[in-house]
Amino acid sequence: MSIHCARKPALVLLFALFPLVFSGPASAQLSAYGDLNTAAGNQGVIMPVPPAPSAQNAIQESELMNPDQGKWSSLFGGVHKKISKAAMATLNSPEFALRKGAIISGSSSESGHPSMSANGGDVASIWYGTSKAGIRGGVIKNYERFNSSTAYENIGVICHLTQDMAVPTHVANIPHGLFVHNDTFEGWNSDDEITVPAGADGALPPFGYYQPLQNETRLKLMKWVSPVTGEPYWLEPANRLPLGQDTTRGPKGHYGGAGGEDLFAKDKVTLSPEIHREQLAAAALATVNIVKAASRMLPPLAYDLKMKDGDTVKQGRIAPLSFGALDNNSSRVNCVINIYSGGVFVGEMSRGALGMVEPKSWRMPFFSNRVRTEWTGMADGKTLPPGEYTLEVTLTDEDGNVTPEEVNQDDITENDTRLKVTVE
Repeated sequence: MSIHCARKPALVLLFALFPLVFSGPASAQLSAYGDLNTAAGNQGVIMPVPPAPSAQNAIQESELMNPDQGKWSSLFGGVHKKISKAAMATLNSPEFALRKGAIISGSSSESGHPSMSANGGDVASIWYGTSKAGIRGGVIKNYERFNSSTAYENIGVICHLTQDMAVPTHVANIPHGLFVHNDTFEGWNSDDEITVPAGADGALPPFGYYQPLQNETRLKLMKWVSPVTGEPYWLEPANRLPLGQDTTRGPKGHYGGAGGEDLFAKDKVTLSPEIHREQLAAAALATVNIVKAASRMLPPLAYDLKMKDGDTVKQGRIAPLSFGALDNNSSRVNCVINIYSGGVFVGEMSRGALGMVEPKSWRMPFFSNRVRTEWTGMADGKTLPPGEYTLEVTLTDEDGNVTPEEVNQDDITENDTRLKVTVE
């Protein structure tokens, strides 16, 4: 099996290689996972990862596909960026250092809204890449194809939609925007300070903070009243959806005051600045949770799985096997190579733990290792009879994520974890 990279340019990277710890049956084929103790490291590894597009270009491309979003995105992008910057400043890791710009930039994009009039969006579908909204391909599908910049931009789009759930006009589903009710609440005041509350653990999925924050904001609406008139600033419709359902997909709310007009448009922030500060903090806390959750859930990936001398193994002879291992934040990844015949598990070739090199550049924002090993047509220490077999590499990171099976069904071969071989 050969890996062709004609579709996209490859990057040549140098990796330092860490020792690999083995467990499992001993046999001649387990003599090494390659030159892992070579002090100089693996020179000249060909990495089939396309250069990441700039965050700005990816967002612009998405918004050009939806002109309504392009018109709308400049309205409130500044406050979203400031929330995300404050949130990212509390996070410290090589992953976040290299990708915070993409997340912050993505958070300023309105592209996650399905239309100009929508106050919310489908954050789960943006994570999985099943939505037309958001930057093309969502998070997981781009990440699995090594388009990490676009993947992290989409994490920013999820942050944006979730931050919107701290905005009263969004959760009350009140029409507002460029031509209708240019609500001052979503503006930015130079005197605003964003306090990022402690306690974010990222325990929910990245898309799991949207609805809870909306619920929390909805419960406060009737408490937020003008100190001058005692009337609520924002009102949900009488036929509002039950708490726990996405109210942005339901009937429209309206502003408080006589005739439902926004009589307090110029006074909300000046008369009730505590509401603004409280909701900025709530949005920042949700953002930290989303980013932590996304980091926790991104899976390890393999790349460039191949045999040096083709896909045929002669019994008793060594066949060099190599592949790369990538993860967004794990310094150690467990590896198992299993053997299958006709889809049926035959046995284990080998297993071990890979020490991963920290990312150093935005061009390669992964913890990484390059693995070299060898196979002599054996499984569980026993020689296999002649026939067709499939080798499958499975990587598990420190968060328990496993290389997804769907990488073998996508439109590229560089990320495949299976290799068909013939034993003679």
